[in-house]
Amino acid sequence: MNKTRVTINPDWLEFILVGDLQIGKVDGEYIEYYGGFVLKDLGFGTKHWTKQYEVYHDGLLFGNLRLDPRDANVLDPFWQQFKVQNERLYEKGTIDLCNKFFSSIKSKVRNISRLDIACDGFGFMRLMTQYHSGMINKVGKAKYHLHCNNDREIEGFDLGSKNSDKCIVGYRKSKEIEKSGKQYIKEFWKRSGLPNWDGGNVERLELRLKNNAIKKFEDLDWLRLEEPEYLAGIMKKGMEKFFEFRQVNKTNITRARPIEFINWDKIETERLDYAEAKQRTEYIRLKQTAKTMYWLYLGSGESYHLKVAQEIVTNINSIMWFIDKKEAWRLEFEKKEKQKAFDYLSLWKSEQKYGQLELTEKMTLGQLYDFKTAK
Repeated sequence: MNKTRVTINPDWLEFILVGDLQIGKVDGEYIEYYGGFVLKDLGFGTKHWTKQYEVYHDGLLFGNLRLDPRDANVLDPFWQQFKVQNERLYEKGTIDLCNKFFSSIKSKVRNISRLDIACDGFGFMRLMTQYHSGMINKVGKAKYHLHCNNDREIEGFDLGSKNSDKCIVGYRKSKEIEKSGKQYIKEFWKRSGLPNWDGGNVERLELRLKNNAIKKFEDLDWLRLEEPEYLAGIMKKGMEKFFEFRQVNKTNITRARPIEFINWDKIETERLDYAEAKQRTEYIRLKQTAKTMYWLYLGSGESYHLKVAQEIVTNINSIMWFIDKKEAWRLEFEKKEKQKAFDYLSLWKSEQKYGQLELTEKMTLGQLYDFKTAK
């Protein structure tokens, strides 16, 4: 398979910020901040936030800012969420503008809650056709789903669940633009020198990462998310053993010749690594402990257990994960015989250890769950 020339760019960028932003009103609707940023109150919130504002810069929509968490016991009252407008991600200087906006409202980046990286080019559908027909093999166990037209031609595919921390989607971007009208993406292709950008056949391979997947990267620098080499490094690492293909080898797939469908060398891809495996293992154990504490809370009704669970997920930057999981855990708990489940978990509580620390109520939460000191 021929290597393809591609463009690579963020397609979704969403931050969790920390700051004490006090919003007033000017002319009943707009607020202006230094640097030419203007906020428009939308008058309604979201599932997790009570207030929502459109952010404008130089008269153009720049992003969406959300304030005041609905559940202050789960989301810190000083947290904010900011999502960059999609069109602005295809313009130069957007990351620097984000930094200026955060400074103007005196907020700091806590973490990236979602990052989608789009690689646009050719041959991605053909790659999945070859795999589906058995001509090549895929590395990894992630399940895939194909979207086909009436002629059984692949129009798109999903690898991994879209509800998970990481997934990959592929589709015919030129056709999608005909429906969405996002002509600014075609202008981006033209500026970037993508061959045959207006031929109607450009395809997209998109890596979607949520916070739990993003923080696996060691020292990821959001200020570099406009650099193609840096984005390519994230994408290449994120697809490792997940969206990799090899020539058919009946004896050992890991020894088969890899199929390089993107010319990473031509992009001058920067190498990125995940954090150490030991740290990831501790992170997984803490998430399991948070779930167990929440079950103890459901079984006993004691707020102490809920407080412990909340502090755990706060220290490992997994608040949104915790919010999304709570309802499923509650339903799971209710399916079991509550008293037996609670007795079992109470026994687990007395025996479980995290590192060298005994899990007892005599210890402070900081001793138990400070991710930096609990070794």
